[in-house]
Amino acid sequence: MVLPVSVGVLLVIYGLGCRLMPLQLQWLFQGRGKMEWVAAASVVRYGVFAGLIFLVLGAGASLLSIGVFECVSLVASSVMGIVVARSDLRAKLAALPPRLSELGAHLRCAWPIGMSQVCWAALWYVSTVLVGLWVAGESLGQFTASHRIVMALHTLVYMYFYNLLPAVCRSAAGPGKQMQSLLGPSLALTSSAGGWGRFS
Repeated sequence: MVLPVSVGVLLVIYGLGCRLMPLQLQWLFQGRGKMEWVAAASVVRYGVFAGLIFLVLGAGASLLSIGVFECVSLVASSVMGIVVARSDLRAKLAALPPRLSELGAHLRCAWPIGMSQVCWAALWYVSTVLVGLWVAGESLGQFTASHRIVMALHTLVYMYFYNLLPAVCRSAAGPGKQMQSLLGPSLALTSSAGGWGRFS
């Protein structure tokens, strides 16, 4: 099946948007325990995207507008991430271009994180591409709209573990009862919810 030109261009625009994702610096904020900025970057990204959809998109609008809106939202969250990193974390830009030996060492350490992001993107977006190859028109739009709702709900789970796992690692390496103080309230809440569901 041959893709329409507009769909091919839309995929190219989304591909360009993927190049902007590292500039959101969520990985930097996570490593420094600044999870409030990780959450803020997501709010800015999806808030700008939703705002553009509701305010600009109308009947007869080009399909390519969706890809442009995605890139604009990524630029907005990336600008916020860079500004916060420089003001809050006092981060500085590295000297460019980096030495190949240093770049290779960084790539060897970071490739598992990069591949996990590729797998995450494939998990959520390949289904839309495959459905688009087989079905066109209104059915694809309905699938994509419902799929976005599931992705939005999954963000709550994603952000929880995104925050929890580094905190668990830091607590396990720390002295005393840091792990207990970290997980105790959560375990008490989930245990009480399970008991309430059992006896209700």
